[in-house]
Amino acid sequence: MQWRGSSLSKASRFWGLAQPLEGYRFNWDSLVLASLADSIPARHFCDVGTGCGVIAYLLASERDRTGLAVDVQREMATFARENLQDLPVKVICADVRNGLPADCLFDLVVTNPPYGVMGAQRISPNPSRAIACTALNGDLLDFATAIHGHCAQDAHFCFVSPDSNWARTRDALEEMGWYAKRVWRFYRGDKPFRVAVDCVRCLEPYVERSFESQSVVLDALIEPMIERLGRSKRAMAD
Repeated sequence: MQWRGSSLSKASRFWGLAQPLEGYRFNWDSLVLASLADSIPARHFCDVGTGCGVIAYLLASERDRTGLAVDVQREMATFARENLQDLPVKVICADVRNGLPADCLFDLVVTNPPYGVMGAQRISPNPSRAIACTALNGDLLDFATAIHGHCAQDAHFCFVSPDSNWARTRDALEEMGWYAKRVWRFYRGDKPFRVAVDCVRCLEPYVERSFESQSVVLDALIEPMIERLGRSKRAMAD
C-alpha cells in the first residue's frame, strides 16, 4: 500500500518498513532498544512514541507477544498500522499523558523519547521531526508517569536517553519506583553519549556495560534485529 507523501528510504526498502519521505526515520537507537527489550520474557508490551512501529515490529515478530503501539502523530500512526498489520499489535493515535484505556496492563514498556528541550535548541521546521526530536508533547519522565499505573508489578520499563541526562533521569525514576537493572552506555571515543536502560520495580545493584559506537560488539547487538526485519520481509513476500 502506498501512502501520499511517503516513501521507503534505501535502508527501509531493504527492511520493508514504510516511513515518511521527509521527517524522522528510525535509526540505530531503535535497534539497540529493541535488542535490550527483546531479552525480557514479557508477553504484553506498550511502545510509547512508536513512530513507524519498528520497535513494536521487532518485539512482536518471531515472539509470542502482543502489544499496543502509541503515537501522538496521526501520520506516524498510519505508517505503524501499515507496518504492523500482520502482527498482534494494536496501534492507536493518542497522547499517553491523557491516559490509556483503563484495562491496559503491560509487563514491558519501551520508548525512544524525544531528547530535545524546549528553548534549548533549534526546532526542526518539519513537524514530524520536531515532535520526534523535541519534547513538544512530553518527555521521558512524562511518559514514565503516564504509564506507571498500567504496569504489572514485575514490569520492565526500557528506554534510550542521552548520557548527559542519565543521572537526573535515574533519580527521578527512582522517586517513581523504577530502578535500573541494566544500563548499556555507548561512547564516541572516550566520551559517553547515549544510554539504553532497563528498569524494574525493585532496588538492586544494576549491571552496566560500555560500548564504543563503532565497535564490533555494538554491531553484534543490532545485527540480530536487522536480520529479523529481513526474515519478516521475506516471509511476507512469500
